[in-house]
Amino acid sequence: SDYANFGKDYDVVVFPLFYNLSDNVKASAGHCLTYDNRPIAGFLLINQNLSFDLKNSDFYLKNVLLHELSHVLVFNPIIFDSLGMMITKDSVNYITSSKALEKARQHFNCPSLTGIALENQGDSSSAGSHWESQYMLGDYMISTDYDEYVISDITMALFEDSGFYKVNYYSGGLFKFGKNKGCDF
Repeated sequence: SDYANFGKDYDVVVFPLFYNLSDNVKASAGHCLTYDNRPIAGFLLINQNLSFDLKNSDFYLKNVLLHELSHVLVFNPIIFDSLGMMITKDSVNYITSSKALEKARQHFNCPSLTGIALENQGDSSSAGSHWESQYMLGDYMISTDYDEYVISDITMALFEDSGFYKVNYYSGGLFKFGKNKGCDF
């Protein structure tokens, strides 16, 4: 009850912490407080064993931390479910929100696309919390390491579909994976 009004006048408050995570986990994040389904507070756990030398600090700062902050803001199955943005079919969760689906249909050139697959492998911290890399390889919200991440219009649309954010869709067309591959892809 002490925190019932916490954060209502702020977009979001994030508590970053260095934490002893498994060696294969770089960071972890999520929301811990919501107001009208909107995350207003979250945590970002950074593996205290990460090496931040000059060679890899750019990767960690731009990709891992941005990825984890996105889990706080919207990319979370609890939020997807509470906002009615997701359906489950044959043990796979799909995003079905209108703008994300529209952007995916445009990107893949598949007008009959009915959902965007979320990852269905891994543990509860991974499955349902990331795009399925088989279709979204290169988007920063996949769970696997990839050399060059970009923010796709599909991910931006998901943020907008939440109703919490306004987005700028111009990404320079950098997301190329599966572009115009059609429904068979």
